[in-house]
Amino acid sequence: MNIGYLVPEFPGQTHGFFWREILHIEKSGEVVTIFSTRRPKCNVSHAFSRMAADRTLYLADFRVRDALYWIIAVFLSLKVLVRHDVRRLRNEQESWLKLAMLAVIGTRLRFLCRRQKIDHIHGHSCADAGYVLAFCRLSGGPSFSLSLHGDLAIYGRGHGFKFENAKFVACVTDALCGQVREHVPGLTEEPKLIRMGIELDPDSRKGTDWSAPRVLKIVTVARLNPMKGHRHAIEAVRALRERGILVQYDIIGDGDFARDIEIAIGQAGLEDQVRMIGPVANDNIGKSLAVYDAFVLPSVGFGEAAPVAVMEAMSVGIPVVCSIIGGTQEMIRHEETGFLFTQGDEAALADILAQLAERPEIRERVGGAGQAHAHANFLTSVSAADLVTCIRN
Repeated sequence: MNIGYLVPEFPGQTHGFFWREILHIEKSGEVVTIFSTRRPKCNVSHAFSRMAADRTLYLADFRVRDALYWIIAVFLSLKVLVRHDVRRLRNEQESWLKLAMLAVIGTRLRFLCRRQKIDHIHGHSCADAGYVLAFCRLSGGPSFSLSLHGDLAIYGRGHGFKFENAKFVACVTDALCGQVREHVPGLTEEPKLIRMGIELDPDSRKGTDWSAPRVLKIVTVARLNPMKGHRHAIEAVRALRERGILVQYDIIGDGDFARDIEIAIGQAGLEDQVRMIGPVANDNIGKSLAVYDAFVLPSVGFGEAAPVAVMEAMSVGIPVVCSIIGGTQEMIRHEETGFLFTQGDEAALADILAQLAERPEIRERVGGAGQAHAHANFLTSVSAADLVTCIRN
């Protein structure tokens, strides 16, 4: 079976899971063709980045030799745009110009699918890429499916149109499955629970090098974005310093919010305790995490679902401390396989970190339990097998 695999702006800094899933799908005997909407805005440093980019067909690339296909796509897309269900999208305040452009790209994708002999496309986005796949299908392209990675509200409009034309919708948490049932009732197929996953790396495990009591090395791995809540962790570190607890906090990742985080660090007077490391290659992330005593993800608002960085930290064997957001309550049993706190509650976060600082035995106990849970429940090989099964059926 020839499977198309669509990820917007691939390969990006947080796309290690997608590459691993592609490789596992291919191990199962399927042929995978990678599509992406456009090339990523920023260069990424993963070992797989160059190979992935070389394999990817970018829908927004315009080459002179393809000019005729684009012209034909423009005319064929008109037939799709006059459909009643497409015109109905105007009632959801969708821009007609935007829909027209996405319809052209979707029709163009149909030509690429025929050239590559694609039987089915899976899209890892429910935003505009979902429109592209729906328009591709309506213009005569192959069946498609979608993965929902976060709250529906952050993926724009037209979910009924996208999902009704899909073979199935996969969600990475039970909570997201519930959102699909609530907001898009009457789907022919129930949403499928297909979690994201990690690879097991026996060389990336926490040893016995825990910090001394009342000393704690913590890390956050996430995009530098306001919703990741770095400022709350910074305030918790400041509070711990006032208690006489020494905390070293490293921030791994990149993004447009870097300067704001630097300002927050300066305002808290923590230049000697909080470091901005920048991005780390995906193949090195396990070894990087193993040097810390705890992982912190203080996200707020919407957008999180089942953060892979949390799975990676659990797999290494360090305790994770996460805000209650998205699917973190499905991933973590509080005080057993990790710790949970209410979004934005800096005092609660500081109390958890203080407990870990003062009692190293808790770090080892919870870190070990989290590691066992991750190895039993968060594997890319399982998610890839589940996805292939849904596509084949």
